[in-house]
Amino acid sequence: MKRIIFFYVITSVFSGMMLISGIVALKCPLRWQHKKASYPHYEGRIALQNETMWNYAQKLFGRMQLMMGMIQLLLETPEVILMNKICAV
Repeated sequence: MKRIIFFYVITSVFSGMMLISGIVALKCPLRWQHKKASYPHYEGRIALQNETMWNYAQKLFGRMQLMMGMIQLLLETPEVILMNKICAV
């Protein structure tokens, strides 16, 4: 029982981190003036061209991070259940 709780906690922490960083990046994107801050953001070559591209890239990054966090959360639950059955054998 402790083993499955451990697996659920570990996978939930990583999925939660992705979800939280996606929400933060989507709702409060990093502004153009603070490009070098330690904050969830995308800093690609095209995003650094101008402020319009920067804002678009930050919104897109937030959406993708949020989507990947949800996908990871949906895939991790069956994986943890399967892992528990394998470890029980």
